[in-house]
Amino acid sequence: MSVLNMVLGLDPSGQYRSFNYNPFMSYDPSAGLIAAKWEWECTFSAFNFQRLLNGRPAVVYPEVTVYYLKDGATTYTPENCNGKTVYQYDIYEAMQYDTAFFEKPQYFNNVLSYVGEKYRYNLLKEQTDYMSDGQEYKLKRRETLIWHPSGASVEGWEYSNRYGTLSFVPQTATLGDFYTFTYQLLGHSLLYQRDITIYDESETGITETEQYNYLSGNRMLKKKHVAGKLQQETNWEYPKLSQTGTTTDIIRKMVEKHIIAPVLTKKQSKASAPSPTLQERPCITSTMNWDA
Repeated sequence: MSVLNMVLGLDPSGQYRSFNYNPFMSYDPSAGLIAAKWEWECTFSAFNFQRLLNGRPAVVYPEVTVYYLKDGATTYTPENCNGKTVYQYDIYEAMQYDTAFFEKPQYFNNVLSYVGEKYRYNLLKEQTDYMSDGQEYKLKRRETLIWHPSGASVEGWEYSNRYGTLSFVPQTATLGDFYTFTYQLLGHSLLYQRDITIYDESETGITETEQYNYLSGNRMLKKKHVAGKLQQETNWEYPKLSQTGTTTDIIRKMVEKHIIAPVLTKKQSKASAPSPTLQERPCITSTMNWDA
């Protein structure tokens, strides 16, 4: 997308579809019709571009390929490489008419900005490994990851000056006329599933899957590993108050001091699929002792 289209709120095809509504038009709320068109004077400078980035990286990559060159090789063809690895990152979101970077441009009054979501950067979506047979790249391994991001808005204010210049500020102007409301999203991204597929020479794959569940504070609650007909489940227990009033003194003191991250018990159980429950099978339990 060009800088001009970005500022005007146009999608890559030059249509007003990057925003929920065209910020350069006024609408009749009762009929939803265009009442007037108007313009803004935009200033391009290194400072404005830096402000627009607001701490975000200027360049992001949806895909990165690493080639493993042979000694003395300078080109990335299969005959000159031992293999390659392709990394794909989770940076796109599907829109009604387009696929866009997850931080989309938005106007706050007359200020173009982005709602930052820093916790969604650098999330590896897929890693694919290839080996070279001297003629072509052969698929050997693929790892796919599913992330669940979660964020909450943090409000802020940014200088805007709705009058455009200090030369035409009316006497009735207030401090709020020079600032516009903005917000950012703060949060975290948790890995919920990992699929690893190993391929043979015919590129037929065997897949193993891990699924994760969490408690508050991003504490790991359960991990389920499935490889063919074999399943393994791991559960973690942390300090908490018993509902029956049987909490030990040391655990009660830990909870009172908000020390709830240490693992108290780790249980592992195995089964052959299909199995209605894993808990019915023998399990391995390890318990950590905490002194006062």
